[in-house]
Amino acid sequence: MLRHDISGFHRYAMHPLEALAEYQDKVVIDWGPGTRAWVQLARNQAKPVTEIAQQYEPPFPGFRSFVRPVDAISSLPDGWKQVLRSVKGVYVLVDRDSGHQYVGSAKGEQ
Repeated sequence: MLRHDISGFHRYAMHPLEALAEYQDKVVIDWGPGTRAWVQLARNQAKPVTEIAQQYEPPFPGFRSFVRPVDAISSLPDGWKQVLRSVKGVYVLVDRDSGHQYVGSAKGEQ
């Protein structure tokens, strides 16, 4: 915002623990409404682990990069489906043959 390079400024030095390496990208945590907070103190708000996946699931690529054929949606990783269900937004469907576009909106649960 102030046009100053602030990369490299951070408050906490974080390093992965080798003892927990097997859980990387496999743990699902219920953050509750705390996902909207800037800061959370773990000692004040325990967050339950809801799942430990048995196999690796690639991280969701982000909404700007998410492009998939409609018929592939049902076979997406469960975590990706959870992310898509959790938001309301606008999407574009494109017919690959004609190029016609349909703009829709996701307004509610599921």
